[in-house]
Amino acid sequence: MKSITDSMRETLGDYSLKAGQRVRDREIRQTIQRYFKEVQDDIISFAEKHLVKLEEEFKTIRSAHTIGFDDVRFDDPVRDALDTIIGESNMGAPLTAEEDEKRRKAAQARMEDKVPPGYKDFKSKPDPLGDCLIWFELIEHAKATNRRILFVTDDVKEDFYVKLHGRTIGPRIEMVTEMAEKSGQSYHQTTLEGFLRSANKYLDAEVAEETISTVRSAREHASSQMVNFGPIDRVETTSIPDQSDPSAVEYELLLTLVQKVEADVGEDAENFQSVGMLGSVTAAAEARGDIETLKRVLNIHFSIGSNLSTVLNTQMSIARALMKAQQPAEAAIYLEGAYADARRAQSDRRFQIGRLLADALVKSGQREAGRRVLTEVISDIEAKPAGHSRLVVSEGRRSSELYRAMFGKDFQTGTNFE
Repeated sequence: MKSITDSMRETLGDYSLKAGQRVRDREIRQTIQRYFKEVQDDIISFAEKHLVKLEEEFKTIRSAHTIGFDDVRFDDPVRDALDTIIGESNMGAPLTAEEDEKRRKAAQARMEDKVPPGYKDFKSKPDPLGDCLIWFELIEHAKATNRRILFVTDDVKEDFYVKLHGRTIGPRIEMVTEMAEKSGQSYHQTTLEGFLRSANKYLDAEVAEETISTVRSAREHASSQMVNFGPIDRVETTSIPDQSDPSAVEYELLLTLVQKVEADVGEDAENFQSVGMLGSVTAAAEARGDIETLKRVLNIHFSIGSNLSTVLNTQMSIARALMKAQQPAEAAIYLEGAYADARRAQSDRRFQIGRLLADALVKSGQREAGRRVLTEVISDIEAKPAGHSRLVVSEGRRSSELYRAMFGKDFQTGTNFE
């Protein structure tokens, strides 16, 4: 604690010497310096008086929130939690020496040609191939599992993200295209802060704002220890003309992409690179209420035979945009087909689609039809196998709350969704 007060004294002492230096009158200069010295002594005295108490508080906090080394050797709760989350079932098989060498040679060539991701580390790390090797793993995982990829990374350098006017827009187009070409899956990436905020918004998670702020501070601190590539999501203080607005520019690029995909579909429904970006188009078009573009995307999915989940997501985006535009009757038309398909396939999406359909029907004046759909949704939830208890509680609670809000009374069910 002494070093802190010594540093304060040294800093404040410099200011007291500088105070009044440009004042020619000796008496006035000495008076200014004397007052600075008195203020300095008051600040140091206050700090010394309270630092002891502060140090005691820190000790109490440390003892409550840290684990001694001897304890960790035999019982490490953090390691135990990680073992539970990761586990052998969530880890892939190790590469053979031959495959590892092959991938490293491929990564080296990509770094030299500045192919994302990872080339910004090429000359700054002893082993700069790590990001690219992870990228190869992500592609292989997407192919093996036939699932879309969401990669959470706080590496916000330009070899991972597209940046425009100082603002981070999204993953590099080359990465999205490569993922679609080699695995047939869509790809998106976000920072840990962005993931936590999205989890709160879309997954009903309850991550505290304090936790998210801590994550952001940790990322900013880590970035400050490295080369400064500029802050993520920095908003320009200077005004940007409308035609140069990053969001508008990005959206125009996405619309151009839709045109390209439509043209490619006409030539060969199975041979085009940009389909992996259609998810981004859907999200952006829904946010802007661009119903016509959403319908174009849906037609593309029908033309190329996209999987049911993708089609359902697009139909729901159209319906939400129509509801927002005060067109519930038209929204119900899209949702009726989606709901029937989801029920036929026993997709868990049928619950969410059913709630949206019931809402659209009620708002378009078809109250009894909405009641029948919502009753059917709750009955389907009750019929779920016991192993889906979390899903039953979550979907059942949402559906019951909607029923209560719509019809002014509780749905009579034998299942407790609380």
